[in-house]
Amino acid sequence: MKKILALVVLLTSCTIYAQTKFEKGYFITTEGNKIECLIKNEDWYGIPSEIKYKLEENSKISTITEKSLSKVYLKGKLLLERHNVLIDRYSKNLKELTNSRITNYKEESLLLKVIVDGKARLLKYVDKGVQYFYYQFDSEIKPLEYKLYKDSKGRLGKNLNYQKTLREELNCDKVEQQKSVKYTEIDLTEYFINYNECNNNTNEVYTYSRLAEGGKINLRGKVSFGQTNITNYPSQFSTQFGLELEYVLPFFNNTVSVFTEPTYQSYSYKNMSQIIIGYDVSVPVPSTGETVTTPIFGTEETNINYSSIELPFGVRKYFLLNNSSKIFLNVGFNFSNTLNKEFRIKIENNETNIPIESRISYLMGFGYEFKNKISAEIRYVPNRFINSDNQDSTTYSNFSLKLGYNFLN
Repeated sequence: MKKILALVVLLTSCTIYAQTKFEKGYFITTEGNKIECLIKNEDWYGIPSEIKYKLEENSKISTITEKSLSKVYLKGKLLLERHNVLIDRYSKNLKELTNSRITNYKEESLLLKVIVDGKARLLKYVDKGVQYFYYQFDSEIKPLEYKLYKDSKGRLGKNLNYQKTLREELNCDKVEQQKSVKYTEIDLTEYFINYNECNNNTNEVYTYSRLAEGGKINLRGKVSFGQTNITNYPSQFSTQFGLELEYVLPFFNNTVSVFTEPTYQSYSYKNMSQIIIGYDVSVPVPSTGETVTTPIFGTEETNINYSSIELPFGVRKYFLLNNSSKIFLNVGFNFSNTLNKEFRIKIENNETNIPIESRISYLMGFGYEFKNKISAEIRYVPNRFINSDNQDSTTYSNFSLKLGYNFLN
């Protein structure tokens, strides 16, 4: 537990200095003031409630709320604009949906995210996980009508009137059928890009490329130097080789990933020693009246041969230090598939076989990566029970240093 607490303190302190990059851009306030500055790009999925910015690289960090913004711009990455638009808010929860298929629009002043900027523009607003898409052709911004509702039988219904809009107002012979376009950012973005290109118009696309191409895959060769512990027995140091497969999610500025790393672990221990198995009690000595006891020694033979395939699944968060360096944190679960499970204790002619089971534990780690190529990580898999019954409880843990090399970068 002390090791875990120390690691948590270390990880927490490191995050203070590891910030997402500030990038050159500008914002315009609702009062019309344009501020050119460095904006902290947090790769927002929806509409940010606030943005952090610095006037210069060494300036202090300031914050401005969404309500005070009319426009935010980061070249090629982000464009937010405030518009008065119609919206009919609804929930994804079936119990909270209305029974009306017809939209009940109300006008609101909203900060929208521009997805495609061209002759036909695609914009998005997000509220409580629900996406609302808008299009702009010429000057007026209109909703792409889509709504979830409960039908007369209490089932989920969908208003797909946006497909009619695509067919009647944004139609091009070279663009795929409108009915096949789903109400998703990827499908609608591709449709608007194709529509503009069909009409010989250029596109400025924000965020779409990462969504369409998916995330980044890394494949690392790893060598681990670890210490393995089994309760009441000596620690063992070992070296293992393996591969880590990592998928970097196409969000959050490529700072979040999921990974797995199959690893072979083993522990072997043999020992033979003398132990006291009883006492020989003699008759009291007549002269003193004392009883003499003599220990009886026997031989205890211990054999442990434990091996397993460890299959960790975890989430990794990167924190940028500069253009070539970053640190990262890992948390996840470690699934163990036991291969060899001999745990035998023999005292004289009495032999006891202790059952060993496959168990799930958790893992945590802290590491450093240089130029997306070379990495070093400290990984800790805390105690997990490999045996637990009324007579005995045995735990297994591992603490290791992992060095990695990325083959795909």
